[in-house]
Amino acid sequence: NIKYPYGGGVQFYNTGTFTFSNNVLYSINSGRGLSISGSSNPNCLVYNNFIADSTINGNLEGIILSGCQHLKIYNNSLNQNSYCLYAENNCDSIEVYNNIFNKRSSGWIFRVFNNCTNFKFDYNNLKNTGGDFVQLYDSTFAGFSTYKATGNGQNSISVDPKFVSNVNLHASSTSLYRAGKNVGITT
Repeated sequence: NIKYPYGGGVQFYNTGTFTFSNNVLYSINSGRGLSISGSSNPNCLVYNNFIADSTINGNLEGIILSGCQHLKIYNNSLNQNSYCLYAENNCDSIEVYNNIFNKRSSGWIFRVFNNCTNFKFDYNNLKNTGGDFVQLYDSTFAGFSTYKATGNGQNSISVDPKFVSNVNLHASSTSLYRAGKNVGITT
């Protein structure tokens, strides 16, 4: 478990191959949970992590990507007041499968800037309390059905995951049972 009062949780910067798994990151105020910059090795993997705001009014950004390529983000649970995923600066070939992105406020669950390419988002649970849903490239989607109507996230769902608490992100929603895709990782 990594608890931090301000600033960043864990940062990878221009790293080679790495695996970040089975961690619990939570903030008592604000900052970034996991920040990855400049990673381009096709064997980089982020899976089976809990990343959470521990307070009702916290402002933790979940996973922040900048200039990353060939990254795989699987089977993570995020419970945020800010973005669950934020990608900028020419990120390319990113796979995002089997994640629970729960935003406890309105607004974008994830934001991927238009200079990023080849994102594969599917089999995720995407949930917020209203307002704009996601921003993917130059498009802002107002709701889950609008997002799916364009061919994005065809196997994704949008349900309350029913986490045990703000930081204990074990989900009890029966709608999540068998909702994922086999990505070759046992959790």
